[in-house]
Amino acid sequence: MPSKKETAPAHPENLPEEQDILRSKTTCYQILDFNGEGTFGKVAICLDLKTSKTVAIKIHKDAEDDLIEKEVAMLKAVSVLDPNKKNIVRFLDDFRYHDHSCLAFEMLDMSLWDLLKKRQWKPLSLNEIRPVAHQLLVAFEALKSIGIMHTDLKPDNVMLVNHKDQPFKIKLIDFGLAIHTSEVEVGMMMQNESYRAPEVNLGLPLSESVDMWAVGCVMAFLYFGANLFPCNCPYHWMKTVVRLVGQPGNHHILSGLHSWAYFIWDEVYRSCLDPDHDLRITPREAVKHGFITMDHLKTAASSYSDTAIQLMAVSPLETSEGSDNDNTNEDNSNAALITDHGKDSAPSSGYDADAQDFAAESKDLKIKTSILFHLSIALLMFWILPIHFIHLSHVICS
Repeated sequence: MPSKKETAPAHPENLPEEQDILRSKTTCYQILDFNGEGTFGKVAICLDLKTSKTVAIKIHKDAEDDLIEKEVAMLKAVSVLDPNKKNIVRFLDDFRYHDHSCLAFEMLDMSLWDLLKKRQWKPLSLNEIRPVAHQLLVAFEALKSIGIMHTDLKPDNVMLVNHKDQPFKIKLIDFGLAIHTSEVEVGMMMQNESYRAPEVNLGLPLSESVDMWAVGCVMAFLYFGANLFPCNCPYHWMKTVVRLVGQPGNHHILSGLHSWAYFIWDEVYRSCLDPDHDLRITPREAVKHGFITMDHLKTAASSYSDTAIQLMAVSPLETSEGSDNDNTNEDNSNAALITDHGKDSAPSSGYDADAQDFAAESKDLKIKTSILFHLSIALLMFWILPIHFIHLSHVICS
């Protein structure tokens, strides 16, 4: 006869406790202990009363049914692969315990994150990293063969099987965010920020190669004992990527849906530092620049965008618009002498046209004079001071 604990109605916020019995269609599980708790729920260490084997059961707190169904569908799709040969966690069962969705898996040891934490973040040796890397590559080659992208590789989702008896034998877990390659669309966001491939952030076409980027990040994490790329600021992330592995190709930057958001800061401060004062950005243009208006952040759901909008509250954007209106008459009176950078305006009179032609000719003459001056200096140094010329070339190139 079922116990009171088993039959008592469960509230969404209440999870089963130790010694509770969980029933599926095929067997019963008794909770022995809990091994971790997160926003999703708990992971319970259970005894399969039918096989007497210890299993791990992921008990969801209040996850949406469609997300659970998607995860189960992915786990069943991955089940066609040999879990031992392909280094993927063995999925055993799925059922409901009152209001909670439960997923049963083979019992594993600890994650790579837990291992590094236990070692007080002391990096692994290359001999220790090598078998981990090979097993991950085997796993992702297998996933690619069946058209599935994991999209959430990180040290937390790589489990050691039994580190004492089988050192560095690992398995890939957590397919909650996995997706069929055929369902991927340009612009989709995926992966943990520190393990996210550039094409995801830039809004480029996506493929299984995003998982390979994450493999490289995991290898670096094991080697350095810390994440290679930051996750707290998208600009810092892009700066670090460019510094460590190089800037993405121009054709990728130009075709990315989100590329401009990562170079918007670079654009605005470089516009302020234009050596040609005629081309230098004006205050009116600058306050309308995307870096100030934050148009690219208003629809973004992230702590970074929330903080950016909150901090800008001390300087309402309407202030700059108001100043434009206040100075309308002054701007109109000086229209013949002042033109906005980057805008084409038709001359209002013959005097305006002459003034603009004169300004253009002066600017052209200034550029030509500057070129001739620098060319003369370069030739002089080439003939008189060849050693210094070579040194200068190195400085300029660097």
